[in-house]
Amino acid sequence: MVLHEDTSFACYSLPGSTNFELIQGKILKLPICELPTEYGFLIAEFENNRQAYFLSCLSRKTNPTFQFNVIQDFKSVNITEANYLDLCKDYINECHLNLNKIVLSRIKTIPSSFEADQLFHALRNAYPEAFVYLINSPEFGTWIGATPETLLKRKFDQYSTIALAGTKPLQGNTEWTPKEKNEQQLVTDFIIDELIKLKIDVNSVGPSTVNAGNLQHICTQIDFKTETKRCKIINALHPTPAVCGLPPLEAKEKILTSEQHSRELYTGFLGPINSNNTDHLFVNLRCLKANNKQLHIYAGGGITADSNPRDEWNETELKVQTLLGVIEKM
Repeated sequence: MVLHEDTSFACYSLPGSTNFELIQGKILKLPICELPTEYGFLIAEFENNRQAYFLSCLSRKTNPTFQFNVIQDFKSVNITEANYLDLCKDYINECHLNLNKIVLSRIKTIPSSFEADQLFHALRNAYPEAFVYLINSPEFGTWIGATPETLLKRKFDQYSTIALAGTKPLQGNTEWTPKEKNEQQLVTDFIIDELIKLKIDVNSVGPSTVNAGNLQHICTQIDFKTETKRCKIINALHPTPAVCGLPPLEAKEKILTSEQHSRELYTGFLGPINSNNTDHLFVNLRCLKANNKQLHIYAGGGITADSNPRDEWNETELKVQTLLGVIEKM
């Protein structure tokens, strides 16, 4: 099967699964509270105005043989190290004055000389416990990723999410710094507070250290049962402080007015919904946007008043390596 750039499709593998699904269909942009009830794939940008793309399922295949070559072209901003460090210092100053945390992102651009479907399979092999995907549509282009972070998982009225923050190499120092612990606690508190506002009782377990590819993070598992509308939960949780900051409105405004690039789908969310009364939505991290000449790898990190600009830059380099390490072996 050969897929073309004008075809809207989503190819994905759930964490721990040995299979992958390929669905083709039509893209609709809808308010998140007006989503269809049939099976499909949901894709939302970081700045989405509570709207999302819904890929309807006109065709679904499990483990098909397929080929896909990226043809479309676009321009993107590749921030320099000096610019990143300057902006990081500005964010740290904001954290001393107005913010508890803000997430700074960047793009690393590398030449592209291989097929997107090959990278999808390589990521599945490298990170079997991640949500690995390849999506394409004329609406948003071609994106590939292997994200470790659940935004929301649902089975009937049973839900779960995670608070994930703090980053360090898989090998090395096993102790988390006060800055990293505080950063993760901010995310946990935000999620629980937002759910409490919806009158939802939660059960949390953690924090604990979890592995995600070549990195480690601090994670708290949050479970709950509710009849609250799914869209209200999604809109309450996105964007979490793990990808935006606190207070959320002020942090988001700073991001939108200071980052030199549009995040587009990066730090948005995506995944299959309405599959046998089950949803799997993931925060779109460890991802890239592809064109026919280059791959644009996205990475970011949480900035607080205790951040060190050089350390933050190094953290983004580690996150870029999650994808780049696989690419370099192809």
